[in-house]
Amino acid sequence: MLAVIVGIAVSGAALAQPLGTQGQEFVYRVESGDTLFGLAQRYMDSSDEWHVLQSQNHVADPMHMPTGMVIRIPLRLIPVIASAAHVVFVQGDVRSNGGPVTVGMWLHEGARIEVASRGTATLELSDGTRVTVPQNAVAEIQRARVFAKSSLIDTIINVLKGGAESRVAPRGTGVGRFEMNTPTMVTGVRGTRFRVAIAHQISRTTVLEGKVNVDSSRRSSPTVVVAGHGVAVSQAGTVSHQVPMLDAPTIEALSGPVVGDNASVRWTPVKGAVSYRVIVARDEAHTEWLSSQRVEVPTAVLAHLPEGNLTLVVTAIDASGFDGADAVMPISVRLHPAAPFAVAPVNGSKHFSDDVIFNWGAVGDAVQYELALSPDATFSRDVQRVRTGETSVGRRVAPGTWWWRVRSLAADGTFGPWGTPGTFESRRPGPTPLVSDDGGNTFHIRWNAGEANQDGVASNYRVQLARDMAFKAIVVDTITQGNDVRMARPAPGGYFVRVANLDALKPTDNDADREAAFSQPQYIEVVDYVRNSQGNAIRTENGLLRVGE
Repeated sequence: MLAVIVGIAVSGAALAQPLGTQGQEFVYRVESGDTLFGLAQRYMDSSDEWHVLQSQNHVADPMHMPTGMVIRIPLRLIPVIASAAHVVFVQGDVRSNGGPVTVGMWLHEGARIEVASRGTATLELSDGTRVTVPQNAVAEIQRARVFAKSSLIDTIINVLKGGAESRVAPRGTGVGRFEMNTPTMVTGVRGTRFRVAIAHQISRTTVLEGKVNVDSSRRSSPTVVVAGHGVAVSQAGTVSHQVPMLDAPTIEALSGPVVGDNASVRWTPVKGAVSYRVIVARDEAHTEWLSSQRVEVPTAVLAHLPEGNLTLVVTAIDASGFDGADAVMPISVRLHPAAPFAVAPVNGSKHFSDDVIFNWGAVGDAVQYELALSPDATFSRDVQRVRTGETSVGRRVAPGTWWWRVRSLAADGTFGPWGTPGTFESRRPGPTPLVSDDGGNTFHIRWNAGEANQDGVASNYRVQLARDMAFKAIVVDTITQGNDVRMARPAPGGYFVRVANLDALKPTDNDADREAAFSQPQYIEVVDYVRNSQGNAIRTENGLLRVGE
């Protein structure tokens, strides 16, 4: 494997401190009072090895060195002890050496980390350095040690698939050695943030903070890559020119806390961007990624958000695959009081009634609930709202398709997220039948003309007369147009009558729907009247004369 070393870039203005490595040498910048004897004692096996440093660094006076002078110490002369990487965050399916990776684990040399789709893992080293391994990536800890006397990290991580992002030595202690290898090997320095990715046999490094040096066996001198730039390294080891990172997008501010577990975000398009990476992290330093997605338009939906203060990061990506500068925005997510569990109307149900009863489960820390009802699935128009302290409320609903949802209200006056919307269909109910009995041989059943007609057009109705309320023993079953029906007078006795508006039914309705379309059964009694020789009912001053009176 051809290695490209990315290491420190030093200048006269750099602060005195451990500066990481270049090649196989640890680099230190002298501060006032430093001596070769002291440096040998601090980093090497013995203070007696100061003369090695004098010879290698051409130091005239080992007891008096100018501030800012660079001293190089061969790594082979620095004793180290074993260390490990601490798993501080895991999202989704992450495995190591055949088993699951969980928070709190320690990964030692040789550990292989495999992150599946929608997963992420964050490793922390002893000095606070963090390495984020995103979804669809594979990394390996080749070396996990620390300098024996100073506890500076000595770590090498191989990125075998996908990419990784590092935030090196955030506590300001300096760094011994930190490398991330692909076909390109990257060495970070104090305070440096950089990303490494490999795709289509091309390795890319982008620097967000600090500086790095990129060396290649095909170059005689390193390329200094400063913050805001990136370079690509081919499989043959050719280092590209530095590419300026795209500008950070401007994220549109949210109107307030995100109430619920999802949110839509937008940002200004970035010139030269072909796509964007959208990350939600649970920490301000955005090293612990809850989600990561790539979109081609300047908008995204953030889903499955947990409650709390989170960090949104949006990065533009150019046609060559280089990441741009990060746009960072804090977001606050509120999930309490929890959304009530919707009970009725059942999602997708049909209701042949003007009145619909809505009910839901109680939420322990809710003092009230708010019901929203709309003919629009997005609840963007004609929204009816009802606030109640109960878990049930009735509403008169016009015919049509409706969506409804409920949310809880806390004692401090803040609302929780909306529950999952449900939908139902309200149909025109069957009209209430009225029976007119003049004692003749024809029985007359009618209903309100206003219920029977829609837009002045007569509707089709089905009228049933039965001996029982369940309408198992049906005596009359007829279809008519208009708002009445006449039938032969049934035998004396008790009956039930009901009417259904056939125009409220649809071809896709099932038998249960057709049954529900009928009005509530009305009980009637057919009376046997006394009749004259012509067969007409005899009327007295008190009305029609019943048999037996």
